[in-house]
Amino acid sequence: LGHGGEGIERVPFRSFLEGQGSVRFDPKIVGLPSSSDCKLCPVIEGFIGGDTVAAILASDLDLMKGRRLLIDLGTNGEIVLAKDGELCSTSTAAGPAFEGVGMTSGMPAVPGAIRGFTPDGDPDVIGGLDSMGICGSGYIAVIADLLETGVMSPTGLLEKDKHGNRHWSINSNVVVDQGDIRKFQLAKGAVAAGVETLFKRAGMKSDSLDEVILTGSFGSRVDPVSAIKIGLIPDISVSKVTFVDNGAGRGAVLCLGSQVYQARAEQIQKRTRVVNLGETNGFEELFVLNMHFPGSELNEI
Repeated sequence: LGHGGEGIERVPFRSFLEGQGSVRFDPKIVGLPSSSDCKLCPVIEGFIGGDTVAAILASDLDLMKGRRLLIDLGTNGEIVLAKDGELCSTSTAAGPAFEGVGMTSGMPAVPGAIRGFTPDGDPDVIGGLDSMGICGSGYIAVIADLLETGVMSPTGLLEKDKHGNRHWSINSNVVVDQGDIRKFQLAKGAVAAGVETLFKRAGMKSDSLDEVILTGSFGSRVDPVSAIKIGLIPDISVSKVTFVDNGAGRGAVLCLGSQVYQARAEQIQKRTRVVNLGETNGFEELFVLNMHFPGSELNEI
């Protein structure tokens, strides 16, 4: 649009795009000829932008009956709860840990990155190469394994090695240390607390969910079993966890091809309620509790 980020960099984090519906913009900004018709999906509020609207469209969350949860996993995690057609959303500042940034052996999901484990328990490396690091989905699988094997306690404390250091080695190049665990706990705690806040607002519990939909920069590649083990997503049947690969992109394509979808996008903006976590009583306590993994005594408080 040619605008800066004025408004969203300070409290109350509001965007000038709010309430405008679909916004036209100059196609030359993105290198297209002036004859092109370019629009942005409407922004719901603040950091809950057009990408979330597009993901709702791609998953048909606005049309389906029942109780469904959409989680867009990334640095800024958007969460949308649909309860019999009513949409409620929030945004969590998860930070870059989910994408491997700032982690000792973190790296993007490119060849050489560990993305999980094989059925035999060996690292599953993208491209079949020697492991060079761990990507976001890999950290979820690795931390779930550390928790299950007891190498890490439910509070996130790693066992000491023979040298007295709290770190775990996959090989000589790839390690997970205590600092990595703490960074991951901040991200995991933010998302899980955001989900729990929406549940409380809706007066429901996770066992009443019909579906959890994962999308985002790496959300569609997450192992749902591992995500449930560490408490990142609600403890439900794995069969209820589905994926939308690049929900934002898919929703944008649907809007490009249909005025019906464009109209739905503007209706989604109008009917979605927003919960500001920073202004929600008790969120800080939920955040601290959800930094711990399942099995911690604090989870029972």
